[in-house]
Amino acid sequence: MPEAVSLPDRAALIVSGLRTDDGSLNGFLDTLRRGGADIPLRAMVTPTSRGWTLGALLHELNAEHEAIGGGA
Repeated sequence: MPEAVSLPDRAALIVSGLRTDDGSLNGFLDTLRRGGADIPLRAMVTPTSRGWTLGALLHELNAEHEAIGGGA
């Protein structure tokens, strides 16, 4: 059985399949904001992150969030 991994305690949104060039990503994010969603960790799947485990991606997002002043 795989070893348990400790994950950040923040809501996260990982998006795949929405485009930036046609406004679909911005439209989706605007809809979330208007609905009052508070999701501090957000990312799009990239060629680099595609090979990461979910745990590794969440840790990277959390580290970036803290580095830009998002708090602990």
